[in-house]
Amino acid sequence: MPAENTRRDWKTYGSSLSMIISILSLGLSGGAFLYEHLTQPINVPVLQPYTSELLGGGQSPDSVCVPVREKYAKEYPGFEIGVQAFEASTFDNVKYQYKCQFIARPKR
Repeated sequence: MPAENTRRDWKTYGSSLSMIISILSLGLSGGAFLYEHLTQPINVPVLQPYTSELLGGGQSPDSVCVPVREKYAKEYPGFEIGVQAFEASTFDNVKYQYKCQFIARPKR
């Protein structure tokens, strides 16, 4: 095996090895605690998108999507709720419709 491949393998496994050493340095109880929490699956909620009705001018994606994001934040306090908003206008450019996509990420 060439030395170049060996170096690549150490780079790949080096971070895993340092994590194992860190867990072992915590002692048996600390390692067991970390193992228990690292191996439990996290049930991340799938948040439904929101589409507004056709609205007149004066609205913004934030004014439509943020209240829904806040509702999700109260419903799932262990998660950070991200939002991405899109604006679509009708052909006459007088009415607007907003689409909001939400994602939940576990808080650290």
